[in-house]
Amino acid sequence: MDAPAGSGLGSSSALVVALVEAFRARYALPLGRYEIAHLAWEIERVDLALAGGRQDQYAAAFGGVNFIEFLPDDRVIVNPLRLVPGAIEEVESSIVVCFTGQSRSSHDIIVQQASGVSAEDDQAIEAMHQLKSDAHEMKLAFVHGDIRAMAEVLSRSWLAKRRTASGISNETIDRLQVIAADNGALAAYGLRIADDLSWRFGRLAEMLRLSPLLI
Repeated sequence: MDAPAGSGLGSSSALVVALVEAFRARYALPLGRYEIAHLAWEIERVDLALAGGRQDQYAAAFGGVNFIEFLPDDRVIVNPLRLVPGAIEEVESSIVVCFTGQSRSSHDIIVQQASGVSAEDDQAIEAMHQLKSDAHEMKLAFVHGDIRAMAEVLSRSWLAKRRTASGISNETIDRLQVIAADNGALAAYGLRIADDLSWRFGRLAEMLRLSPLLI
């Protein structure tokens, strides 16, 4: 794997999806992408008892840019987004990904997030509702290729995510956020749950100046 373990990029789920697909191809099994994603989810979450959600398995199985709906009774709907021409290229050219040199397991934080919701903690539930609302706002911004709106949603979501559990961020990510903001980034987001990669939205000239500062 090109990404280090615990990077928050969903590489473990991608690997499990790839293994399921390899068996499907080897034995000509009648499995579609929904079935492959579900089997990969069962292997990680049920068989291995690793805490986490479902989004990584479905993202890896389907690929592309999708709006994924998770419904009651284990139902999942993957909606491919119809983007304006050049939207993906615009987003790709507006992002800087940096490695902080830290890797960690997100298991404990995910358990804490789930416990907060189960205990009906007002702050945790409000933050989860905000994240759900932001997902819809991000879809609209992405479909229209509105980079500035995407950055605003990303910043708002990061603040909400930090309220779902302690330890979401750390000193390194906080420091990188300050560096990014001071150098023209439109948004800064610690990828997934207090892990080791961070995304920065900004204009190209500012990104070229910012990149060496994040190393």
